[in-house]
Amino acid sequence: MNPRELLEQYWGYASFRTGQQKIIEASVSGRDVLAVMPTGGGKSLCYQLPGLMHQGITLVISPLVALMQDQVEQLKARGIKAVALSGGLSFEAVDRILDNCIYGDYKFLYLSPERLQQDLVQSRIKQMQPRLIAIDEAHCISQWGHDFRPSYAKLNVLRSLLPEASVIALTATANARVVEDIQQLLNLRAPLVHVSSLARPNLRYEVKKVSDKQKTLVQLLQRQDGSGIVYLRSRKGVEQLAQHLEASGIPAMAYHGGLDTELRKQRLTYWLQSDNLVMVATNAFGMGIDKADVRFVIHFQLPDSLESYYQEAGRAGRDNQAAIATLLIGADDLRQSEQMYVNQLPDLQFTTQVYKSLQQHLRIAYGEGAFEAYPIDFANFCADYELPYGKTYASFQMMDRLGILRLSPVFSKQTQFQFTAPNSALLDFLEKNPQSGVLGQLLLRSYPGIAEAPARIGLKPLARQVNRSERFLIEQLEFMANQGVATLELRESDANITFLTPREDARTLYPFGKHIEQYHSQKVEQFNALKDYIHTESGCRQQLIATYFDQEESEPCLNCDLCDSRTRSSQKPPSQQDIMTLLENGGLSRDELAERLNFTPAYIGRLLQSLLDDGRVQMNMDQTFTKI
Repeated sequence: MNPRELLEQYWGYASFRTGQQKIIEASVSGRDVLAVMPTGGGKSLCYQLPGLMHQGITLVISPLVALMQDQVEQLKARGIKAVALSGGLSFEAVDRILDNCIYGDYKFLYLSPERLQQDLVQSRIKQMQPRLIAIDEAHCISQWGHDFRPSYAKLNVLRSLLPEASVIALTATANARVVEDIQQLLNLRAPLVHVSSLARPNLRYEVKKVSDKQKTLVQLLQRQDGSGIVYLRSRKGVEQLAQHLEASGIPAMAYHGGLDTELRKQRLTYWLQSDNLVMVATNAFGMGIDKADVRFVIHFQLPDSLESYYQEAGRAGRDNQAAIATLLIGADDLRQSEQMYVNQLPDLQFTTQVYKSLQQHLRIAYGEGAFEAYPIDFANFCADYELPYGKTYASFQMMDRLGILRLSPVFSKQTQFQFTAPNSALLDFLEKNPQSGVLGQLLLRSYPGIAEAPARIGLKPLARQVNRSERFLIEQLEFMANQGVATLELRESDANITFLTPREDARTLYPFGKHIEQYHSQKVEQFNALKDYIHTESGCRQQLIATYFDQEESEPCLNCDLCDSRTRSSQKPPSQQDIMTLLENGGLSRDELAERLNFTPAYIGRLLQSLLDDGRVQMNMDQTFTKI
C-alpha cells in the first residue's frame, strides 16, 4: 500500500497536512530527516506511517513517559502493535518486552534516552535491527534547546549500533542554532531538513494585563464557545480555580498528576467528547492528546519560557478553525514568576550539596546505589537538612535531566485523613480526648472540608505547629481512625528516587558543571524573552514568535491584540463621554470598559482618573466604577 492509502486506512484522513507527504516519502526512501513542525502539525504521523511501511520494528526515543504511553495507546486503538519501556519496570519485565519485540510482530518500541544506555537494551536492539529510528523532542540534544538533556547527547550510539537504519528527528521548537546542533550531534547523513512556518493564521494571540484575573477569566469564558484549557502551575490552584468556575456557572473540571489514574482517564474522556467543557490543568495536560477542536487556551499563570508558551498555546485550533490563546497578567505575576523560574535555579554548589545530603539521608554506601529505587518523603528531607523546598526540588529535576537519577513524584499518595463522625459526635470525642482534641481542632482549621472528603496532610508542618513529634501525630491519627471517628491512609513517602549512577559524591556532578551553568544562563535568557513578549506594545505577536525562533513573517497576522492596537491607533480614541454612556447601565471595571470600547486599558485608566478627579464617577470596593 502507498502512504496515502495507509493514511486513510489507519488514520481516516484523505490527505496530508502541509509538509507531511514530503517528509514521509523521504523517510520511506531511507533518507535521514529533520522536521521542525508546529505543535499540532502532525509530527507523530511523520514517523508512524513510514514505520508501518518499513519491515520490522521502528525505534522511538522520547523523554516523556506520559507522551510515550499516550502514543502507544493511540497506536493500539488503530490496530497497530506498540509497546513502551516506561519507568518502574523490573529487569524481568524489560527482558520479556524486548524478547517480544524481537520475536513478535511489534511495529513500534518506545523508550527513553536513559533506558537506551543499558547494556541489555543495546544488545537486544541490535538483534531487532530496526530500519527506522525516530527521535522525538529532538531539541533536547542541544544545549541551546529549551529543555536540554545530556542523555540525548549520547544518542549518537545509535549510529554504531544500527549503521543501516535511517533517522527521523522531530521537534516543534528549534531556532537555527538548535537545528544545526541536531544535525551534527545525531550525525544525520545528507538529511532532508524541513522547517515549517510557525505561523498559525487561525490562532489569535493576546496578552491581557488585568487587575482581577479570576473575574476577567469568568467574563472571558462566559463569552467563549467550545471546549478549552486553562493552565496553572500548581495542583492546589487547579482545584481551587475549577471549583470557582463551577460556582460561577461554567462547566469545568480539574486535571493534574495528583488525581487517581482512573479519575484522570474519566475526566480526559469526558473532555475529549465534550464541546463546551473547560479543563483546568497543569501544563503537562495536552501532550499527545488528540483533540482538534480546542477553541481556546488561557494561561492563568505564566509559563517559564516563550517555547513553553508556544507549545501550550498551540494546542488550540488544530482543526484550523478560529481559536484564541490568551495570557492573563496580574500586577505581581512577573515578579512571582521570576522568583520561581530564575531565582530558584540551583547552581553546581547547591546541587552538589543536595546530592550529598540525599546519599546520606538514604544511607547509600560509596560506589553503590545505581539502578536502585528509594522512597523518600521530600518535605521531611528538606526539613531535616534545612534545604529550601523549591530550590531543592529544582535540584532534583536538574539531576533528573542530567541522567544522574530518575525522580518519580507520587504526591497523590501522601497521607490522607478524613473525619467521618457526625459533627456533634466528633466534637464530643475531641473534648473527651484532649491529646487528640488539640490535633483534631488544628486539622479542622487547617484543612477546610476535611469532614466532607479526604484531605492530603503534611505531617512535618503539623508536627511543628503542635510542637510534638511526627510519631505522636501518627499515633493520634491512628487512634482517631481506630475509634471510628475518622479514616486514615498513612504514607511514608511522596516520591521515588532511582539512581542511574553509583554514588561518587562530588565527582558525580563535576562533569556536568558547565551544563548546569549554561542551563542557568539559558533560563534567564528565555524568561527575559517572555517578559519582552508580554511588555511589547507594538508590532505583531506572530512576528515576535517567528523572530524568536529565527524565522521571518513578512506580513503581520492582523489577528492578534497588537495588530488590533495598530488598527485602533488610526481610529478616533474613546472620550470621557463614551465612558459615562456605558456607565449609565451600571458599574463596570477598567478592563470591562477597555473591552467594550476596544481600546487599551492604560488609556481608559487615564480617562477614569480624570473623571474621578472631576467627581463625575466613583470607584467601588469591587474595583468597578459608577456614575455619581
